[in-house]
Amino acid sequence: MFRRLTFTGVGVALALFVLPQTASAEEGFARVSGSLRAGPASNYPRVANVVRGETLEVYGCLRRYTWCDVSNGEDRGWYQGSRLGFARNGRNLTLSNGSALLGLSILSFGLGDYWGSHYENRSWYNDRRWNRDRTRPTSGRPGDVQSDG
Repeated sequence: MFRRLTFTGVGVALALFVLPQTASAEEGFARVSGSLRAGPASNYPRVANVVRGETLEVYGCLRRYTWCDVSNGEDRGWYQGSRLGFARNGRNLTLSNGSALLGLSILSFGLGDYWGSHYENRSWYNDRRWNRDRTRPTSGRPGDVQSDG
C-alpha cells in the first residue's frame, strides 16, 4: 500500500511539472484608437476596432514591443505596442518607458497556430491570400511570420 501511494504521489508531481505554464496577461489600455489585427502587421485582416481608453489584456509582445498579442472582450489579436498604455502606481506607462517594469512575455508569431486557435469562424480565414502554406511561412508574402528585426 505504501508503494502505491508513493507512485501516485510521484505521478502527480511529474504531471504538474510537465504541464505547460499558463501565460498571464497584464491589464493595459488603448492610448490611441486603432485596429486589432489578425497578425503583427497592418496588412493582416482587421479583427475589431479598439477605442481609446478601452481595457486590453496583454499576453506578450514581439521582441521590440512593436506589436502585442491582446484581447479586447471576446476578440483576440495584435495591437501596435506604441498604442498601449499601462497604469502602475498612479502613473501611466508606455512600452518605451516601462517595458522592463511590466515584465511582459516576449512572443513569436506563427500564422497557422494562432489563426487555428482564434479565427476559424472568421470570413477571411480561408481566403487564399491568407490560407497559403500556413505551416511553412516564407518571407515576402502576407501572412508570413513577422519579425521586428
